[in-house]
Amino acid sequence: MLLAGTAACLVLAFIAKDYPKTGHDYGYFLPRLLDTYLHGHQNGPGVQWYTPSFGGGLPAHPNPQHLQFSIPQLLTAIMDPWQAILASTFLLVIGGFLSTWYLLTRVARLHTTAALLGAFFFSTSGFYLEHMAVGHVGYQLFPLLPLIAAVLLAPDAHLGLPATILALILAMFVHQAGFYLALIAALSILMTLPILYLHDPTAVRVRPVAWRGGLGLGIMALLCASKICAVSSFMNHFPRHVVDESTVPLTHAVPGIAAQLLGVTGLAPFELLRGGSLGTAWAQMKSATGETYGIWELDSAVSPVLIGLLAWQLVAAASRRPVRRPRLETRRYVAAALLLLSAWLAVEFTTGKGLIYPSLRQLPFLRSMHVNVRFTATFILPLAILGALAFHSLTRTWTEARKAGSALLLGAVGAAFLLSYFLSSDQDLQQRCFDPRQVRQAYVQARHGDAFPVETIGLRVPDGQVFLQHASSLPPYEPIFGYNLAQFRPTVVPGPVDRVTDGCFNMTDPRSLVYPLPTHTGTFQRIPVSDRDNFLRFVNRQSPHWPLPLGQRLANGLSGIGLALAAGLLLVEAVRAWRRRQRRAALDARS
Repeated sequence: MLLAGTAACLVLAFIAKDYPKTGHDYGYFLPRLLDTYLHGHQNGPGVQWYTPSFGGGLPAHPNPQHLQFSIPQLLTAIMDPWQAILASTFLLVIGGFLSTWYLLTRVARLHTTAALLGAFFFSTSGFYLEHMAVGHVGYQLFPLLPLIAAVLLAPDAHLGLPATILALILAMFVHQAGFYLALIAALSILMTLPILYLHDPTAVRVRPVAWRGGLGLGIMALLCASKICAVSSFMNHFPRHVVDESTVPLTHAVPGIAAQLLGVTGLAPFELLRGGSLGTAWAQMKSATGETYGIWELDSAVSPVLIGLLAWQLVAAASRRPVRRPRLETRRYVAAALLLLSAWLAVEFTTGKGLIYPSLRQLPFLRSMHVNVRFTATFILPLAILGALAFHSLTRTWTEARKAGSALLLGAVGAAFLLSYFLSSDQDLQQRCFDPRQVRQAYVQARHGDAFPVETIGLRVPDGQVFLQHASSLPPYEPIFGYNLAQFRPTVVPGPVDRVTDGCFNMTDPRSLVYPLPTHTGTFQRIPVSDRDNFLRFVNRQSPHWPLPLGQRLANGLSGIGLALAAGLLLVEAVRAWRRRQRRAALDARS
């Protein structure tokens, strides 16, 4: 647990190192966590369909970045949004570490020290550090990738429990702005499975993987039916067809990806020795990839210790005397081909070019994704596993004490490289420009009963300040309308929300942004005076009595069925576990 705690503490220290200045996207997520907390305080556990806090009235549940059903939101019941982010991140890093350790010890059958090193390599990637520092809460669940592999491959497990856990993980991705993360996970698992099969064919049983994966995806589809239907309805009105126009040819992809995987821990120490800085390491990544994104998008660093282990393993393999090996089974060739195909597909996703990706790019949701350099993260888990396999192979003949000492030393060296992230006081590298103290203050007042009813449309009031000012922000920080808010065309104006013009209140009817209204006059319609009761409920954070269309109600019903099915399967597994314990206790009593 020492390495796990070290990894988690390093991640949290980097996220909060410049507090009260935090990453710019926390300016989006922290106010919305508080907004949903207020909704729950006023209405109980029901779905938050709309919010009056931002943009003069906007959809909530239909927004793909709405976090109502997420771990941070759950923790806001007992702590403020900033603390909830830190606590949930800590728990997830620990969970990811333990999941990787389980995968490598129980499935791959590596010795504990190799598994601990692999878990440390995975848990301290630059990708996770950077995205959490900048406030990309949609990537907070990245540490759960090895848990997906573990539940697919767990030996001696019944079908129901692994499938349900898989479904819940994937549903968490969907409900926590994790659409990018779902694709990263899929590509990463496609590489991980053949790696483990090539290491030990008995570790990957194809039929259980297929059954668990199929049932898990089916339950996930039910659980997410409501969210997917609502998001699709919202994005039909505001499609985000964004394309990365990279000028770097596909032949330069490998050096660019290599530079990203070297990242801060691989480049910054040498730049600092030459009198450079983290900024010059960032410049090297930009030069290699041909992209101009911020350091948080380009840095996907894996530990230099991991890179060293892989190099050591290659040298050791090359220096061995050639021996005649038995002919490989056909299944191993298939696994190797799948590994190469999935790695190539990951390269295409990362570069936005190739033979397969341009066709996939036309699929729904993929058309709304860009910043393809994020997909370099698909290599992190496979590389961490390869590093653990390398250490396991290289130390096979060592004593346990020597293995443990070496693993501890390598972990300490890896932690020392991570200190590179703390050598710069330049807050602009991660754009740490959001101060969460007003959100935290508003949370304290909310705990004492203040509902912060919306009284005015606040011109240029930041989202984080709307609660204390009893305002709705205009304009809001809302990427769904485009980064320059090109599709945000409100008809509300700064001033009191109960001002009446043209028979309507000064508040957007958020249904008009998602579902067709009887008037059919387009988006950004205002709430009519004839709907005064719902207007008052809305601005006072009580759920309006607005009906949902039939399609959405059916999707809600499917999600209810999925929730009941998941709960039922978990209950069955709990009963089985209880009966097993009872039988063991009876056998022990007889003996």
